[in-house]
Amino acid sequence: MIRHRSRRGNRTYPAPDGGTTVEQRTDCTVQIAYCEDNELQREMFMVALSPYLDVHPEVEVSVFSSGKELLSEVRFGSRFQIYILDIMMPEVNGMEVASALRMLKDPGLIIFLTSSVEYAVLSYEVNAFYYLTKPLNTEKLMKILDNALEAAGRSKSESVTVNTPNGIFDLKLKDILYVEVVDRAAVFYLKDGRECRSVKLRTSFHEVVPQLFESPLFASCGVSRLVNLSGVDAVDSESLLLSNGQVVYFPKSAYPELMRKWKKYRRI
Repeated sequence: MIRHRSRRGNRTYPAPDGGTTVEQRTDCTVQIAYCEDNELQREMFMVALSPYLDVHPEVEVSVFSSGKELLSEVRFGSRFQIYILDIMMPEVNGMEVASALRMLKDPGLIIFLTSSVEYAVLSYEVNAFYYLTKPLNTEKLMKILDNALEAAGRSKSESVTVNTPNGIFDLKLKDILYVEVVDRAAVFYLKDGRECRSVKLRTSFHEVVPQLFESPLFASCGVSRLVNLSGVDAVDSESLLLSNGQVVYFPKSAYPELMRKWKKYRRI
């Protein structure tokens, strides 16, 4: 796998096969996975994409030479908002990669690349975002990427992606009642009574759910718990009452900021 991006804001983590350490940007807002088995095609694609990346510093592209390599990275915990997949690949073709991603509950947008139109109908079965035929029209590719970036940004601001032992799940912010860290895992309690538990956290709670910390809909009840203000019925000096009847306690130090956000949300 090769990552294409600027050098600022990187962090390192072990590769899934235990080999060379790879890097991942922490300041990127959109991660794209590009999978193509043909080396010449990969080089041509990245040359065509280079001017686009120059004007979109928020984008990072990770390049994979096989579907197996890409799926291994996803199962290891990497998250991508957009997948650009060649369909005709040996061992695991692009359509099989897409099916595996959907089985993992991965909500990423999928763009297929192929020299044949025979898979066009099948692409709808995996809810593909677009189906592009080769040779690529660079101008059309840029327009599709613009649309995909807009859709990915909109989806990212309205939801949070959770990597669980059973796959990757996309939770809408409005459906979350509260989330807290329990035994080094983030546990999401949903308004319908369900729970969603992440894998063990490798980074801070803030890095796992930055959009919740930034959302006016959520407020902190301590260093390891966030509540959805739309699910709060009442607040006092040491606890709040949730819409499901549950009482959640918080430290006194959290009270001023919690009340500020609560009053702003309720427009008191």
